[in-house]
Amino acid sequence: MPFNTLDYLIWRGDLPFRASPINLVDQFIFSQLATPDYTDIVSEGTQQVTVEEAAKAYFETHSDDYRSIGVLQSPYILTMFKELCRTERFRHVVLCGYGSRTREEKEEQFAAVTIRLSDDLTCVSFRGTDDTLTGWKEDCNLAAMDKVPAQRDAVAYLKRAAEEYPGRLMTVGHSKGGNLAVYAAASGPKKIRERIVSAVSFDGPGFREDFLNSKGYLEIRDRVVTVLPQNSMVGILLNMAGTPCYVHSTVKGPFTHDGFNWEVLGTGFVHEEGLGFFSSSMKDILAETLDGLTDEEKATFIDALFSGMTDTGARSVSDLAELPLKEKVSMLRTMKNDPRLGDFAGRIMQAVRTVLPDAISELI
Repeated sequence: MPFNTLDYLIWRGDLPFRASPINLVDQFIFSQLATPDYTDIVSEGTQQVTVEEAAKAYFETHSDDYRSIGVLQSPYILTMFKELCRTERFRHVVLCGYGSRTREEKEEQFAAVTIRLSDDLTCVSFRGTDDTLTGWKEDCNLAAMDKVPAQRDAVAYLKRAAEEYPGRLMTVGHSKGGNLAVYAAASGPKKIRERIVSAVSFDGPGFREDFLNSKGYLEIRDRVVTVLPQNSMVGILLNMAGTPCYVHSTVKGPFTHDGFNWEVLGTGFVHEEGLGFFSSSMKDILAETLDGLTDEEKATFIDALFSGMTDTGARSVSDLAELPLKEKVSMLRTMKNDPRLGDFAGRIMQAVRTVLPDAISELI
């Protein structure tokens, strides 16, 4: 029976960080600490609460049903939150500086929390995409824009944290949070970049070429790690940053994105040699398709895609999932007939058909 991050907490939780140094599994846990809604629990300023105190306050006012944090989040996050309180390793870790905003009119979704690990080490954890369609549209905009609002928010947030707390800095994030972790670490002032010890993206979407050629990124490139499961469907988007770390997911299909499904052995994830056939093929297809479009064409496609969804009245992926079948069919028919989508959708579907016969075994 393969071990995962929850098993790691039971096996390793009795050892403080001074006895066993921070590793990638710990950093993945830090990335998940940005997921809960800490409104009225963790201060926006410098007032500090421990993980144990935050979890107690959270479950006094929030459901422990994993569906309460959105259908796109891992069903294991709230279980992890409870387990952290039982460990010597994590329960005294300090949280502060919680920030969150979602603004539909600016296509912006952002949240982050600061984790104080010692007087000399601070970790900034950026939340991944939440359940809102606004957040997902902003993810897609990464392909069409030099900078999305959440990336600007991330740079400003890291700058504030760096001003408040001296010493070394670590940034982490899962999914879009991983993109923000790398972007913020590379885009702040030089005096902040010099304090970065690591910037880790857990299956986060990549970047446009101009960012990867920027002075800030090149200065920290050797401290950037992108962790990808072998059948990644998110981390293959755009161009990967830093050193790749391929890990073994115990599931296939879209659930490979959930890091709690990545196998753990000892103090690390079980490694793979590289991406599987499906992921590497889809990465090539997406790159080929996007390279053939201007930024304006990409933006037009994204606007049309999300207009088709929001025209149903849905504001979240959960809303879409709950639509009656008749409304879902109507939505898809509308999208198919939208001239802004038809050609693009056809190109992508034709490309996918060339891959699926050989890749289907990796998905089921």
